[in-house]
Amino acid sequence: MGTKSKVDRVKETLDAVVRMFESGDVPAVVQKAVFPAPNIPIAKWSLRNRVLAALAGTSDARGFRQWKGAGRHVRKGARAFSILGPRMVKVEDKATGDESTRLVGFVAIPVFRLEDTEGESLDYELPTVPAHPLMDVADRWGIKVRAEVFNGARYGWTNGREIVLCDEAEETFFHELGHCADGREHSLKGGQHSDQEIVAELTAAVLARMVGRQPRNDGFHYRYILGYSQKWFPKLSADDALRRGCERVLGRACKAIERILEEADKPAAVAAGAA
Repeated sequence: MGTKSKVDRVKETLDAVVRMFESGDVPAVVQKAVFPAPNIPIAKWSLRNRVLAALAGTSDARGFRQWKGAGRHVRKGARAFSILGPRMVKVEDKATGDESTRLVGFVAIPVFRLEDTEGESLDYELPTVPAHPLMDVADRWGIKVRAEVFNGARYGWTNGREIVLCDEAEETFFHELGHCADGREHSLKGGQHSDQEIVAELTAAVLARMVGRQPRNDGFHYRYILGYSQKWFPKLSADDALRRGCERVLGRACKAIERILEEADKPAAVAAGAA
């Protein structure tokens, strides 16, 4: 096979982005404001290029020389993916002789994922935790909340003792707080399990409607819950699987939501004494 031309690489990258939107299957990462490390090149990229990096499964990607400058080298056989850079040209106004710069297209810039490099460890500057509603509930339950750089795999997680957030969306915090509330009634298993995930996402959807300041993303909640419901009921239609999945854990989700709202309504002194 011949080497792809620069024009072909640009077209291939643009086509991939267009297909995502045409199909209506826009990856969840497009709808998430994830935390990149603020002291690395990707933090200055456009949203489009950050989406391309997330699709490649990474939160840190750089050119060959950039990695070398950071004390790391690209593994032999690793394949680059392309991001898009503006192609600017100078245009002269024939009437005045003035020059201006004009965007005439894009160029494909090959970059490599952090996961495809080796070498010195990287010192990332950690993001700060946003002031989400219901943070006081986690505090009253003795749960530490901290932020972590998005790793391309998950937006947040909890072990019941701490909540780690990799994006700034309130719904992510609500989801993990939902796990913690559910865990006060049930012994939770490690990893992702349909019953636990649907409970947490139903909790997040309800809390977002009740106390969230950010615009709701009901489409994301729908797709998330549908994915786990279809694992339970693969032979049902999407609507039936979603309904059955929600019905199966509805009572459990209600208890988790009630626990959170009851804790939020307690006076600070009472809550501190009961912790």
